[in-house]
Amino acid sequence: MTTRLFFIGEGRIADAVLTLQFEYNLDPLPNKTVIHHKPAEEEIKRVFDQYNIDYSKFSFVQDQVLLDQFYKNTNCNLEKIIKVTELHSWVVQQLLKLSALDLCEDKQVVISDCDVLHLRTRQYFKNNQPCLLVSDDIKDPIWDFIVQDLTGINSISNRNFVSEFFPILKTQWQELKEQIENQHGCFWMNAVVKSILSYPDRSFSEYQLLGNWLLKYDVELIEKCTSALHDHKDIDLILERNLLKQIKSLNHFLTTGIEFDQIPKVKSIIERCFK
Repeated sequence: MTTRLFFIGEGRIADAVLTLQFEYNLDPLPNKTVIHHKPAEEEIKRVFDQYNIDYSKFSFVQDQVLLDQFYKNTNCNLEKIIKVTELHSWVVQQLLKLSALDLCEDKQVVISDCDVLHLRTRQYFKNNQPCLLVSDDIKDPIWDFIVQDLTGINSISNRNFVSEFFPILKTQWQELKEQIENQHGCFWMNAVVKSILSYPDRSFSEYQLLGNWLLKYDVELIEKCTSALHDHKDIDLILERNLLKQIKSLNHFLTTGIEFDQIPKVKSIIERCFK
């Protein structure tokens, strides 16, 4: 059983619509998809209906419900921690992803941002091990310190695991949790928050944490994963110049903040590139 944890933040429904129209490139298709969302469920479903997105096998969990469920299962009041510490919203999203992973009971899990559009067939588990995308973007060394502090790993990889799409086995996550708790003598989430707050001049990345941990297993690394990050203004430029060669060279496409009126245009160009 493979579960996709699919995160839709505020203002990102259009990104999700475009991404889900290309999910046929996932190998295999997830058995189950859990939509973790900030916008109202009714609004997401209304838009999905408009674009013929079949969500009959999806479950929907709003961020507040996730916080409540996490507290019920772990007795860790993440919502209170967020309010008291005034964590940046970006960090809160990272902690929500780890919370959702912790609560997921299936053997194989993939964490997916809603704006990751796979342009080619993407096999993300092979021989019962994750296949990790390694971004060709330069890794920011500011991420390393907290990963090292949490895990005790002496040598941090110079690879960039921030691909916004991350497969992992639940057993691997359980072992990482145990390592963090043994390293810090407290519940893993408390340790993560404490480390983030203790080093405000450093940055935390959930993907760098997971990626560096998984290197101890027999995982496959897909190096030189060519990607592009475009906000809606960049996408307008691509549409205007019809830069097909640029798109054809990519493995996946990050459509951050795409506008609804751009969806059919971008979809058409991608389909022409990869037909």
